[in-house]
Amino acid sequence: MKIIYFLKKFYKPFILTYLFFSIGISFYPSFEFYSFKGQLLILAVSAFNGFLGYYFKKL
Repeated sequence: MKIIYFLKKFYKPFILTYLFFSIGISFYPSFEFYSFKGQLLILAVSAFNGFLGYYFKKL
């Protein structure tokens, strides 16, 4: 039950960050979006924001 609560709080900030960060950083000319390093960076930032969405409630 605790895992379901965690996933509900985690996935919304994760998906929104992944979408908006991917769109925003794709305009940067030297960023290699389809490389492993590029995807790892986007996933790491999105996961971090997902964890923040779980630990911090709306103000």
